[in-house]
Amino acid sequence: MVAVLAGLAPALVVLLSLSGLISAAETSMTAASRGRMHQLEREGDRAAKRINKMMADQEKMIGAILLSNNVINIGASALTTVALSAVFPGPVGALMATAIMTVLIVIFSEILPKTLAIARADDVARALSVPTYWVVRIFGPLANGAQWVVR
Repeated sequence: MVAVLAGLAPALVVLLSLSGLISAAETSMTAASRGRMHQLEREGDRAAKRINKMMADQEKMIGAILLSNNVINIGASALTTVALSAVFPGPVGALMATAIMTVLIVIFSEILPKTLAIARADDVARALSVPTYWVVRIFGPLANGAQWVVR
């Protein structure tokens, strides 16, 4: 039991950290000052330029962020369910995993990162502009496909 949970912990820390960064990026990108980002871009700030480019297609950016965050959170939950089901057979492992992951995701991947990101939206958006750019590049086409299906 201890070995299973010890092997799970590092993977969860990585996945929840990634999810938290993506949540912070979402909040900071949408809350960042458009005027400040345009001013910084005119002054040659490359991060502000990336932000402005992503915000030009805000629907794609938000879709890509939400899609990537869901993939990470579902993956972390599935991993936890597999590990806990090996230790606690039957529905108990799945129920425990659901409860534990709900608390961990809500606190460490949603509330905490978004609270920190909103307090310093411009700075956080600029700091996370490169990883967010890659999230949008990778998940953007899938998000566009999902938007097409929804429409």
